[in-house]
Amino acid sequence: MADYHGDRRPTASPGFDLSALTRDQAAAIHEVVVETRIVQRDDGPPVIVSKAKFKLADKRAALVDLGKHLRLFKDRVEHTGKDGGPVEVKQYTDIEAARWIGRLLCKVAGPAKTDEGSRPARPVPGTATLNIGPPPRD
Repeated sequence: MADYHGDRRPTASPGFDLSALTRDQAAAIHEVVVETRIVQRDDGPPVIVSKAKFKLADKRAALVDLGKHLRLFKDRVEHTGKDGGPVEVKQYTDIEAARWIGRLLCKVAGPAKTDEGSRPARPVPGTATLNIGPPPRD
């Protein structure tokens, strides 16, 4: 902001000298608003008060726009398979999916806890034991 202000000595009249700006400094100005009003004083003549506000351009937004224009940022993510080919998706049957889910739940839950004095359940005679493991590979 000091680049845009005029002479900063206390004896100098305050103000902005925009004619002395370089081309780069002038390009950074986004908006200039000057308000002038007359203030009546009790002990003398009225005084003209000028108030200047200016906004500088947003540097970060300009850099982001430039980066998007040069395609430095990815707006979307593309997934590819091995060696840039298509992603291979294997379809599982409901039984195979249930086995995978059961296997993952067993890993997350850890070993089953037993209460003191309780016995683990015994299999019912004549029923098959369900083997939860990975699905067979082709």
